Amino acid sequence: SGHPLSRKQGSGGGAILVRSGKDVGISPLPKGIATCAEPWRLAAVRYETPGFEPILLVSIYLRPVEKLSEANRSLLAPLGILQHETGLPIIAGGDLNMDPSFILKTDFGERGRFNLIAPAKDTHYAKKTASKIDYFLISVAFHPLVKE
Repeated sequence: SGHPLSRKQGSGGGAILVRSGKDVGISPLPKGIATCAEPWRLAAVRYETPGFEPILLVSIYLRPVEKLSEANRSLLAPLGILQHETGLPIIAGGDLNMDPSFILKTDFGERGRFNLIAPAKDTHYAKKTASKIDYFLISVAFHPLVKE
């Protein structure tokens, strides 16, 4: 009952796709580091480019409709743990399934040392509604590089 395909609601997951033979410095994280109860919703890799410090790239897909439920908080928590355990800054992007204001009202950014970067326009369009649910959480180390 824990796998997305066993539920009646829509499934979803996080993924980072890399073309075979073109990994450009992509390597998996060690097993057991910052695990979560729904691993198909969080994918992370180490990314190294010659001449630059390595970083972590993360794809995240939070549960829809639940906003900051306990389950979604348990999916966000590994971001801070990953950053702490590896000592590397993170760029996490994905479908967070809630307006950025919900996360901005918490101390997640301050405690985890993350900035939330969202586009100016909506990212999800349904028949009669539009919303902003796809955006980035990036380590504060990148803040000087972000242009408004």
